[in-house]
Amino acid sequence: MDTSTNKQNLISEMSQAELNPAEKRLVALLLSLSEYQLATLSTDKICEQASASRATIGRLAKRFGCSGQKELRAELLKASRAMKAKVDANPGNGPDISADDTPSVIAEKILQNASVRSLRFSDILAQSNVLEEVLTQIRKARRIIAFGAGQSSIAALDLYQRLLRIGMPISFDLDCHTQLVQASLMTADDLGIVISYSGMTREMIGVAQTIKERGAKLMVVTAKTHSELNDLADLTLLMPPGTGLYGMDAAMNRLMQIMFNEVIYQCLVIDSPDMLEISAQVDSALDRGKLFNETKRIRQ
Repeated sequence: MDTSTNKQNLISEMSQAELNPAEKRLVALLLSLSEYQLATLSTDKICEQASASRATIGRLAKRFGCSGQKELRAELLKASRAMKAKVDANPGNGPDISADDTPSVIAEKILQNASVRSLRFSDILAQSNVLEEVLTQIRKARRIIAFGAGQSSIAALDLYQRLLRIGMPISFDLDCHTQLVQASLMTADDLGIVISYSGMTREMIGVAQTIKERGAKLMVVTAKTHSELNDLADLTLLMPPGTGLYGMDAAMNRLMQIMFNEVIYQCLVIDSPDMLEISAQVDSALDRGKLFNETKRIRQ
C-alpha cells in the first residue's frame, strides 16, 4: 500500500469506491469472506465465485495501492479488527448456498454471512468519523424525522421506536404521502433521516429534495455508493456490501440498519444520565402494561 492512511481505511474505501460490475462483484465477495477464507482461498476460487478474471482482481488491487491480489488480501486482513483476536482455524462453509445444502447448513451460511457483514460494518465505522457525525447531528437537531418506503420503512420504524424510548424528538409515518407533508414542514434546525437500500426510490428522492429545499439537514442510510440520494445528502451512512445469498442482500442490509439503530441508541443513552432515567421510566410503564394485559388474559 502507498500510505498508512490507506491501510487503515481500506475496507471503508473499497465499500465506497465507484466500480465496474466485475469489480463490484469482487469487492462484495472479498468483504463477505471470513478472515480465514480471505487468507486461504485461492485466487482462482475467488475469481470463480465472483465471476471475474485474474486480470480484474489484479487491476482492483493496484487501484487501491497494492502490488497485486496477495497484498490486497493481506491489507484487508490487517484492516480487519477481527484480526486482533485469534482467527478461527475452521474454514467453515463458503457464502454460496447450493441445492445440495441441508437446512442446517443453509442456516449456518446465512448466520455466518450476517456475522461477517457485521464485522465489516464495525470495521467501516472504526475507520471513519461517520458515527460521531451521526450522533452530533442527532443530538443538536430540534426535531428528527425518519423516512423510509417499502421494506426500508421497517428500519425507519425501528429507529423511531428506539429513539422515542429515550425522549428524543423524533417522528415517523408509514404513509409516503404523509412523509412528504412532514418533509415540507421541516426547518433549518431539523434532521431528516432517509433510509433507502437502493438510494433510488422515487418517493424518497422526492422527500430528500423537499428536505433540502426547506434547509434542513439530510442524512441518508443506503447500500449503494452512487445514487441521487447520495448526491443530495449532507451525511451518508453506507451499509457494507455482501454476496452469496439468493435475494438476501436487501434483507442483510435491513438487519445492519436495525443493528446500527441500536448502536445509536446505546451511544446516546450511555452518554446521558437523563436519557438513562427516561429509558427506565419507559421500561417501567411498558412492564406495567404487560402485567395488566397478562392479568386480564388470566381472568378471562
